Amino acid sequence: MQELWPEKESFSDRDLGPVPVKWKGTCIVSNNFHATSCNWKSIGARYFCNDYEFTNSKINETLEYCSPRDSMVMTLIQPASIAADRYVSLASTLGYVSGVAAGMAPLCWISV
Repeated sequence: MQELWPEKESFSDRDLGPVPVKWKGTCIVSNNFHATSCNWKSIGARYFCNDYEFTNSKINETLEYCSPRDSMVMTLIQPASIAADRYVSLASTLGYVSGVAAGMAPLCWISV
C-alpha cells in the first residue's frame, strides 16, 4: 500500500486543471486525512486497515495511521513521489545539493 502526505509541495495542485469528469475514485476521510487532503493532484485516496487487522492484528496507531496518510513521510511515499512529484524549487539532498526536483510525470494525477 502506498500512502500519502498531502501537504508536501510536491503534491500541490498548482496550475493543474480539474479532476476528469469520468473519474470514479474517492477520497476516504479519516482522523488525520481530511476531505481537503485530496485536490486536483491527489485525486483519490483509500486505506485498507480492516483487511490487515482481519489477517494480522490491530494496527499500532502510535507507529502507523489507519488512513491514507503516511506515518513515515520519506519512506513509504517515495514510489508516488518518484513517479508524480510536482516541480519543487530549492530541493536538496541532505543539504548538500540544491536545485529543482520533479518526478517523471509531474502533471499526472495520483490516486493511492
